[in-house]
Amino acid sequence: MHLSISETPSNLNRGLTRKPRACVIGDPPMIDLAFGPYRKNLSEACDLKPVELTRAAIPSHLALLGDIEVVFGTWSLPVFDEKLLMAMPRLKAIFYAAGSVKYFCTEAMWNRGIRVSASTAANAIPVAEYSVGAILLSLKGFWRFAQKSREGISDPHNPARPVAGGFGSVVGLISLGTIGRKVLELLAPYELKLQVYDPTFTPDEIRSFGAKPVTLDELIATSDVISLHAPLLPETRHMLRGKHFAAMKPGVSFVNSARGALVHEAEMIEVLNKRPDLVAILDVAESEPPSPDSDLFRLPNVIYTPHIAGSMDREIARMGLWMLKDFTRYCEGRSLCNEYNRQQVKRMA
Repeated sequence: MHLSISETPSNLNRGLTRKPRACVIGDPPMIDLAFGPYRKNLSEACDLKPVELTRAAIPSHLALLGDIEVVFGTWSLPVFDEKLLMAMPRLKAIFYAAGSVKYFCTEAMWNRGIRVSASTAANAIPVAEYSVGAILLSLKGFWRFAQKSREGISDPHNPARPVAGGFGSVVGLISLGTIGRKVLELLAPYELKLQVYDPTFTPDEIRSFGAKPVTLDELIATSDVISLHAPLLPETRHMLRGKHFAAMKPGVSFVNSARGALVHEAEMIEVLNKRPDLVAILDVAESEPPSPDSDLFRLPNVIYTPHIAGSMDREIARMGLWMLKDFTRYCEGRSLCNEYNRQQVKRMA
């Protein structure tokens, strides 16, 4: 894969008097996927160290980091604590070609004024696409009919097996973070009724995104498909309990591409055992992977995928590209498109 002429950042260090000293840190396979297509661009833009470090190798290579000003990273960055920052006195910016930065950010890092740009919004694209695909298929009863067809039952027009369909049906989204907003955007062209529960937004703000603001109980009781996109925070852990699944309408599909611990898994499974009309499409679980004897693998009304909604393979290169573009802006002295501050990171999943 190569950058097109229109995408290739030019004069990357135009705003600087010299090339910044930089290094790449992360798991080798992810480094190759995120930055492999752009190594030439990086080498031209930075004084790039030839050694690519893994998190495990950092403690024995601290001497290599003393002059580093910019870090390009992917999954498995080290935590930038006091000890590591003492070894990196010149560090000014981190460009992270992956999702949440919460695990490696520290108060010490923010206090040093280190800037952080991340491809969180780029990673939201495939998650939103996964969710929208699951939502649209759910409205047609895809999962239930696929199972019934194996049993020799193929008549989709039987009134005993109602299908919501793609016209006038109600889709409920829980949370309007980056992914939730992207899901709304992708669903906008369809003739659906979109409603949202998110107490961090005002009703008018939710309406501005093209959705109806509702309470959680109203969303649970009236939606034909429910898609969960909340961040995992102390106050959102186990936000969905068995009572919520029990209150769903007949034939509802539930999609979770966020975090498994947002749902009380045991209580959900208990209801799914009693309600074969419900379908749960789960890309996440409380324990990943789930135990081999988990009911998630046994129940016919559970579709489990092993955390595939996020960026994979070529999609990871998009995240590297976004960081290269933000690095262009950094070198030119412009504002960054994907920069995160202390308060934003606190609310991240």
